Amino acid sequence: MSKLEKDFHREAVHSAVSHVQTAVEGVLQSAPLSAFVGLSTDLSVVTVTSETLKGQCGTICGELRDRLKAVGVVVSMCISGDRNSNWHRYLGTTHNGVEVIIDPSIGQLIKGHNQVFVGTRDQLKKLVLNPKTAIINTRTSVPHEVFSRTWGSIAQVV
Repeated sequence: MSKLEKDFHREAVHSAVSHVQTAVEGVLQSAPLSAFVGLSTDLSVVTVTSETLKGQCGTICGELRDRLKAVGVVVSMCISGDRNSNWHRYLGTTHNGVEVIIDPSIGQLIKGHNQVFVGTRDQLKKLVLNPKTAIINTRTSVPHEVFSRTWGSIAQVV
């Protein structure tokens, strides 16, 4: 891939993630999710904790999916498409050909990341595999296994 192609791809990814993040934040700020007031893509305004989020991925994703669809953002509820999925729910969408993951309950698994994750699968994988990332509330703390079981290399729509 040429430098120009890499720059174009990087800009397309940034644009897609920014577009989806703006939509998610707009929905969360216009009318907070009924059971989860305090969710945001901005950590500085988040008031939920990892314990609040624990085991609530399906509930949070269902409500956020419906709210996003109401404003024209088509999202699907997903789980890891890899073997041995742990059935963690997250949302997936595509904007201008770029897959974007929205995980409003990532904080139940990644210590200190209580803000809604909005980014690409590669960005999420880099976060999970970062040696400074603390994995919590899982049967395994091996980062590659957690990523595979939780988000996977591909999404499976549920």
